[in-house]
Amino acid sequence: MSSILSSEILEKQFGLTRLKILKQDDWFRIITTEIVSSGEVLEISQVQFLSVPEELNAIHQQVVAGTSMGKAFKDAEMMFSRITSGTWKTEVPTEFQKIFNSDTNATVVKVIIQIGEKKIPYAQITETYSPAVKWPTKASTILPQEVKLQLNKIAQRIS
Repeated sequence: MSSILSSEILEKQFGLTRLKILKQDDWFRIITTEIVSSGEVLEISQVQFLSVPEELNAIHQQVVAGTSMGKAFKDAEMMFSRITSGTWKTEVPTEFQKIFNSDTNATVVKVIIQIGEKKIPYAQITETYSPAVKWPTKASTILPQEVKLQLNKIAQRIS
């Protein structure tokens, strides 16, 4: 479990970043994270929102409006933790390679976001990081079939 935000990892390596929403509804979104100064895309992520208790609704509305989820919860002084279920260094679909401008293996991270002292499961995320990103944890090279299928579905949605 970690309270370090992915945006903190990216900004430490590349400077200021911004989030761009590619697709979204109330329970799902696909975003990119890019470097503000150059527009280079560092991350493509699919978020599935799991539950939004009434006490979290105002923060959730900030997230849906485009605020980084981690930043929104930290600004509200709400406990925020990332539970990583897997990290892989792998080939990604062509659509990702075009966005990253690289055909080198990318890092894929599956996480569950838990909120508050009760550790409410808020979102499930598949994060895909550009080959330029040095992810701080060890990655496996054997991508589970279910994650590969999920990446292909994301690729279809962003093509």
